[in-house]
Amino acid sequence: MPWSLMCSALELLLPPPSYGALNGSLYGSYEALANPEMARFINNDQLEWFRGTGEVRIEDDVLITENGCCNWTKVPRTVQEIEDWIAGVDDDSKFD
Repeated sequence: MPWSLMCSALELLLPPPSYGALNGSLYGSYEALANPEMARFINNDQLEWFRGTGEVRIEDDVLITENGCCNWTKVPRTVQEIEDWIAGVDDDSKFD
C-alpha cells in the first residue's frame, strides 16, 4: 500500500494532534496464502518478486495535524541512498 494511502487511513482513525507509526512490512505472508480469507489480500506477483530477498522494515513515525499527515522519519529508502549512507556520502538535506 502506498505511503500516502496508509497516511490517509491513519488520518481517518486518529484525531489531530496524534502521533502514530506506519509499517508496511509483510509478516507470515507465505503461510497466509494457505488461508483463503487472508490470501485474497495478498498480491501474489509482488510476493513472488520478494521471495528469497530477506526483509526490510522501515517504520514511519507520523504526526497527524489539522493540515494532514507529517512524516518524521528521515531514512534512506532507495538502493543508492542506502549505499551513499553506508559510504558516508549521504546528503541529509534531501530528507528535509
